[in-house]
Amino acid sequence: MSGEQREQIAGVAEDSHHRWRYFGSMKGAGRFKSAVGQNSLTLSKAIDLIPLNGPVSQKQFLRYRDILMKAFPNGGCQIGVASRLLAMKRPDLFLCIDGPNRDNVAADFGTTNARLRKDFEFYWAEVIERIHETEWWCEPRPVNTRERRIWDGRAALLDAVYYDPLAKAGSANAQARQLRVFVVGCDDSNNGSELKSSTIKWNVPNDADEGDLILIYRTAPTSAIQDVWKVKGDFHVYAQGNTRGYKPGRQGRLRRVVSLKNFLSRAELIRDQATKYLTLVRKNFQGKTDVTEDWPKLYKKIIESNPEAEAPLKPFRPV
Repeated sequence: MSGEQREQIAGVAEDSHHRWRYFGSMKGAGRFKSAVGQNSLTLSKAIDLIPLNGPVSQKQFLRYRDILMKAFPNGGCQIGVASRLLAMKRPDLFLCIDGPNRDNVAADFGTTNARLRKDFEFYWAEVIERIHETEWWCEPRPVNTRERRIWDGRAALLDAVYYDPLAKAGSANAQARQLRVFVVGCDDSNNGSELKSSTIKWNVPNDADEGDLILIYRTAPTSAIQDVWKVKGDFHVYAQGNTRGYKPGRQGRLRRVVSLKNFLSRAELIRDQATKYLTLVRKNFQGKTDVTEDWPKLYKKIIESNPEAEAPLKPFRPV
């Protein structure tokens, strides 16, 4: 294979009348581009582990990952690079993960953009295996020639569904993403004991992402916000009656940021003219509420009553 052909398949070649950068442009992956240009034998060895036909097992996939990583001893190989190569060799089985589709894939599969960058086990178990379990993917190969070509690339072609051209700029600004703050409820009588741990698994809003804040409102007898939690990711959506015993809905892992010595009580929020008309107060603390716009007022109330909370909440101070 010529150097030009390698660059085309790798997604680092300049686009001409053929759109070689479709399905994950690797133009910005400098170390990967260098490995392709040097015709890395380790890179070729990794790709050869994936058969051209038939099923690919998790063991084969993880072996591919391990060998691929050896081609980049100084870093530069994450899921974007790995999935680009997989989608080129087996477009029937693998979906590439790239900047313009990552947010939408993450939202549909109940995870975060950050996790889809690095977590190979998650990519296999929660993205690829779930795709292979869908009815449309399991449909028999069509007779029509054109339909057969689409069927042969059906997993990779999901990129057309998830691709967002505006995310090209958005991926560069991911670090500048605005903090979001939510209030969610807890039946204190039945579930309050679950909040004793510093890290918990809890129902979170669909819009919550890694790094956001969760204020858990405990119902009677506490009737107050007692803790502030940070969303750590590890999102999963559980069905009613799931075998894991989790409540149905979207679950995420939370880490306690601070426990409030002086609780932010419902009565106090209603009594204070500055907070009595906030959304969560008007909703009578029901459901999951996005309080991002109200965070400056809530933050001020928390710090006024709990000066010691200022240090742990410093990274989340309103600007």
